[in-house]
Amino acid sequence: MSDARLRELERRWRRTGAVDDEALYLAERARAGDLAAERLALAAALGHEAARRAAPSPPATDDDQRLVKAVSTCGVEALVRAQVALARWSLGALAMARDRPPEPALAAAALAIGAAEAWLRCPCDRCVRAAQVAADQRLAGSVRFSGLLAARHAALMVGAESLRHARRHATFGLGQVEVLRRELVPWLLGPP
Repeated sequence: MSDARLRELERRWRRTGAVDDEALYLAERARAGDLAAERLALAAALGHEAARRAAPSPPATDDDQRLVKAVSTCGVEALVRAQVALARWSLGALAMARDRPPEPALAAAALAIGAAEAWLRCPCDRCVRAAQVAADQRLAGSVRFSGLLAARHAALMVGAESLRHARRHATFGLGQVEVLRRELVPWLLGPP
């Protein structure tokens, strides 16, 4: 199909907001090579309805390991984005909890998240080193607080020498699918 057809499908979806129109638009983007099949499949696996209708066969995500594997099909960047989303969400809950980690640990976790986010904006060597330094910070009480571990693991993924190594640091699971959907789907289905 032509670019004109793709633009028309997008206009129709934006005008109607209908899931069926969005599914047609996503399917056409995938056919045209404007949307990677892995991204469409992951958005479907995370529960985006239009992506579910457009994807030929989304990956299984019925357990934590399959979810991590599904996210990793989109690369290290997808894993880091997922881990950052989980870490941000976890730290928000921790900051309001009565039994919370000490302030220095929260600050170190925020630094780790910031370093991972900086790498997502600019994957240069300097950002990799900053993330590695942040991951090496001692996060007091990190064993007790999953949000601190999530932040550290986001920074650890940045320096991963392989997708397999990055996958080892993934600490998200089925309980956080809504967080992952909210954070990843706009990136997955956004412009190339």
